[in-house]
Amino acid sequence: MGVERKELGDAEADLPPDRPYIFGYHPHGLGAMATFATEGTGFSKHFPGISPHLLTLASIVVGGAAESLSAHPGTADLTLRKRLGFIKLAIQHGAGLVPVFSFGENDIWNQLSNEKGTTLYKIQKKFQSAFGFTLPIFHDNFGLLPYRRPIVSVIGRPINVEKHENPTKEQLEEVQKLYIEELMRIWNEYKDVYAKDRRRSYRLI
Repeated sequence: MGVERKELGDAEADLPPDRPYIFGYHPHGLGAMATFATEGTGFSKHFPGISPHLLTLASIVVGGAAESLSAHPGTADLTLRKRLGFIKLAIQHGAGLVPVFSFGENDIWNQLSNEKGTTLYKIQKKFQSAFGFTLPIFHDNFGLLPYRRPIVSVIGRPINVEKHENPTKEQLEEVQKLYIEELMRIWNEYKDVYAKDRRRSYRLI
């Protein structure tokens, strides 16, 4: 996508390369543009010793298809409250959970209005139920090419977890609480730098 500029912003903490990590990427946006799979952001300079190869560096776009339907410019609606699967995976493997917030991810396309309750939204949700993904209807001034707007990814502080084969619901919820707190700290600290044109604050769904 040559008309898009993506940057790896501040890294909040060092990530020692001698342990596994799961990066949680927010928000999904309309394309979940890859931050870690290319050297376009200078990933290796920020995290020496961690090489992003297939199956060695896991980045999960937590909000999934549901969140993509909320990807409108100037907003950050995060489908996260009921998402515990990635947390369970991290605990089972003793992997550090690293929140990542990509400011501008929702700003590179316009999406047709699809508020909950509208006919379009209902069709999109039925499609998602049937096929496991959905089809946001997006555009810009020149068809399908994204706007030339920056996306800046801020890498948060890792949530270190103890390894458990079968984590309890309480353990999952405690780690989720810490994860959300760190994600919201990133938002509050950087929103006036990288989200100056936001229409509203983040929303957890």
